[in-house]
Formats: sequence, structure tokens, C-alpha cells
Amino acid sequence: MQTAVVLMTFIMMMTRHPEVAKKAQTEIDEVIGSDQLPSLQDRADLPYIDCILKEVMRCVPRDFNLTLFLTGNALESTHLCH
Repeated sequence: MQTAVVLMTFIMMMTRHPEVAKKAQTEIDEVIGSDQLPSLQDRADLPYIDCILKEVMRCVPRDFNLTLFLTGNALESTHLCH
């Protein structure tokens, strides 16, 4: 899975659901504080963030080709069943 696609999906989801972004930020602030960044060791203490990450990964198509998408050739390479 391409990192850029995952990041684009995450950004799109957070902009479409600002209430989720606010709740996620609140969880980070309460567990980690505002003076440091979360690390992988903090994941168990951040269940809401963990759910967001799982949802983003679920929403990203496994066979998504970023190059085809960015060049506009995605539809040309798609084979539809008749």
C-alpha cells in the first residue's frame, strides 16, 4: 500500500469529519500531552486513534495505483465486466 494514498485518505477523512479530528486531538492531548508527539509505544493507550488508523486502512483500495490516478489514466486501465 502506498504511503501517499494512505495519507491522502486520512486527510480527506479528517476534513470531511472534523468532529472525529477534534475527538482524536482531545485523546492525544489527554494521554500524551501537548509537549510531545505520540509514539508507537503509546498506541495501546490511544484506542480512538487506533480505530481511526484501522478505518483509514480499510477505506484505501488495495489495488489503488497512485501513478495511474495522478496521470488520469486510471479509467483507461480499468477493465469492466460486460
